[in-house]
Amino acid sequence: MGSDEQVYVSRMLAECGDVSHEECERLMAQLCRKKWKHAVGSMKAELAAAGTDQGRVQEILKKYLTLRQDMATRCAMPGAEDDHGRGEKEHG
Repeated sequence: MGSDEQVYVSRMLAECGDVSHEECERLMAQLCRKKWKHAVGSMKAELAAAGTDQGRVQEILKKYLTLRQDMATRCAMPGAEDDHGRGEKEHG
């Protein structure tokens, strides 16, 4: 987790007072999902802008794979392997 996220989570915990470990884990997972969705959305825009530039497309895909591995490791997000960037399965 980056320093910005740590500050955000620390501030949330200070404001919320006594939070269970499970609740803290849930909030951290939610933060990771939000970060994942934002990053994937940015990469989709980059891919659209790259058009037919195969070198740039390969660069973006490499960045995506690196991010996916990093998010899966740091955030323990099984959904990070989801190639659609949705995180968890949506509940209907």
